[in-house]
Amino acid sequence: MNGKDRNFFRKMAIRENPIRSVMCLPLGLDLDEIAWRATREEILIERLRMLKATWDREDLERYRRYAAELALVVEKDREYIERANAIECEEAWHRQQLADGASVMQKFLARYQDELDGLRQSELRARLVRAGKEIERDRCRVEKEELTRRGVYRGR
Repeated sequence: MNGKDRNFFRKMAIRENPIRSVMCLPLGLDLDEIAWRATREEILIERLRMLKATWDREDLERYRRYAAELALVVEKDREYIERANAIECEEAWHRQQLADGASVMQKFLARYQDELDGLRQSELRARLVRAGKEIERDRCRVEKEELTRRGVYRGR
């Protein structure tokens, strides 16, 4: 390295880092001995770091897209479940209505049967009352005939 290059690097070092000067260096260390350019390994490491950052960004973007797709699937499943629950609730309501309708129908039939039985029972009661009166008349007639035959009863 010639003198011009040495002075150039010294001035560049002072310009880029004005705090640094020869006085700040420990004894036995010269600015010319410091490798200011990156080595091949450092360049490769930097490229790998940049590639890793790119891959991480791409992975993150892919994960975000996948999460968005999953969110859509979850939303569709949620809507499907809501519709299924609504249909199930409606079917339960219809089953309840059928059950209530059957019990209501049984109540109506029982009521109508009671009315029909009530009419029949009232007819039977009236017939029973008539039969009872007829039996009482026959009993009175037979008793009157028996009393007349014995002579206990005298007619008018």
